[in-house]
Amino acid sequence: MVGTISDVRWQAEALSEVVGTLAGSDPDRAERIARSITDNLWQGLALARVAAAVAADNPERAEALCIGADQLARGVSGPDVQAKALMRIAGVVADIDPGQARQMAQSISDPAMRAETLARVAGALAIRDPDQCEYLLRTITDVGLQTEAYATCAQIVAGNDVNRAASLCRQAEQLALKNVNIGPRADALRRITG
Repeated sequence: MVGTISDVRWQAEALSEVVGTLAGSDPDRAERIARSITDNLWQGLALARVAAAVAADNPERAEALCIGADQLARGVSGPDVQAKALMRIAGVVADIDPGQARQMAQSISDPAMRAETLARVAGALAIRDPDQCEYLLRTITDVGLQTEAYATCAQIVAGNDVNRAASLCRQAEQLALKNVNIGPRADALRRITG
């Protein structure tokens, strides 16, 4: 069915979705399909999906796939499209290799996309490396996203470290109160309180 799609970009997207579905049950076949995709964005995303599927059983393979996905994202032409590629791929990589995802996020040229990706990576780090999580939270330049990211990370760590969760909530509240726009401030405070 995918082979009958004549538009190369749509075919690449469809194949990437097939890889995402197949990766859990047959990662070798999923990787072969991923490597057949000719569009860097969709091939990188497909490889990241395979990495996510094999990470628990084969971390070395997952790491190699993440590096390949990162390189493909950086090979996408055009700064806007490259930023979107890095953002999407880093979002998948964050759960596998947060360090790699952080590097990808920090290289995104668009400030809003960089902030959103850093928030996603911080969430992935909340349990594994809470200090690094907090460091990343402080680097987010969009106050709304930063507030939301603090609140999300507080929810993630609440089961393991109540004191850290309370500290993250206080940070989120302070940021929300600094926000001069009343609508976003109210939204942010609602997210903090759950």
